[in-house]
Amino acid sequence: MKILVVELAHIGDFVASTGVIRAIKEAFRDSLLVAVVTRDTEEVARLCPYVDEVEVYDYKGEHRGVKGWLDISRRLRRYGFDIGIATNFTFREGLLLYLAGCKERVGSPGRGRGIFLTKRSEYISRGAMFGLDRELAFRSITEIRLKVLEPLGIKRVSYPRLEVPEDLKAKVYDTFLRGLARPIFSFGTSGDGTYKRWGVKRWKILGERLVSSYGGSIVLIGGKEEREHNEAIFKLLPFSRDTTGKTTVSDFIAILSLVDLHIGVDSGPLHAASALGKRCVGLFGPANPFCWSPLSENGLVRSIYKFLPCSPCYYKNRPCLSIRPYGVRPCMSSISVDDVLREVSEHMSAISSDEMMRKE
Repeated sequence: MKILVVELAHIGDFVASTGVIRAIKEAFRDSLLVAVVTRDTEEVARLCPYVDEVEVYDYKGEHRGVKGWLDISRRLRRYGFDIGIATNFTFREGLLLYLAGCKERVGSPGRGRGIFLTKRSEYISRGAMFGLDRELAFRSITEIRLKVLEPLGIKRVSYPRLEVPEDLKAKVYDTFLRGLARPIFSFGTSGDGTYKRWGVKRWKILGERLVSSYGGSIVLIGGKEEREHNEAIFKLLPFSRDTTGKTTVSDFIAILSLVDLHIGVDSGPLHAASALGKRCVGLFGPANPFCWSPLSENGLVRSIYKFLPCSPCYYKNRPCLSIRPYGVRPCMSSISVDDVLREVSEHMSAISSDEMMRKE
């Protein structure tokens, strides 16, 4: 059987959807599973152990417009897919299933794409993506996306998962982590844009108190667009290691696979670290933590959220839009360093217990 999965959103979205991909692969173990992703998430898709082949549809870049539609359609039709599944909830993904020639096309019928589907799951509103759907407000985004599989008889919870090859781990260790004392704490300090940022000075204080309490090292991670922000933090934490803007996507995921604890705002690195089985502390402000805190086993992710009256807020209706870079939204500034350290303490106790059990 040949199965197509379409996920054309950001890194965090794709990682959340690896739980869906895992459930599909476990239900159809002998299938060929092909994932269609954007250029930004291609490297992440190749680290998902349940994906057999990756096709890139860069609809904002090289595949823009009608020519791009024709190109991706031609490539996908060559497979002769039996089933196509749209894990996200956009019109584009539904249309792509149809153009790919999938015999069965499965997904939620929202946003006008129901006409392209042969098997429809329950209607999932656009608001569910932001934790604003009342019926789904307390469900993980992975659980919400798993609902699209119910027409196929798949009704199980499946956790997101990524795997990093040993040779890639060795490469990034030699390049970025060699010489660092353990435990290694990674900081994911910025999300998409500035509205999820925590205070620069708070990252400084947190780093100092972590090293004072536990020893070890701090690693800053992020993309080129976060370089200026993390440089400001690095100047205040000169003993840290700054990898921001120096890594590929697969490199920073490999770095996360080697750290002991990840602390970060709601963004791709938080989801990737969780999918790698790492202990995490997530800082949530404008986004719904019940929806966007990574779905993980055994309490590996501990999320902090202050339940302000204005949050979670919808992207186009934020009361804090006037705050510029390095400004911090009230929902994020309400999270204190002590709030984070309490969660870190719980994780570090668990890590110590795990190490003692391994030695026994």
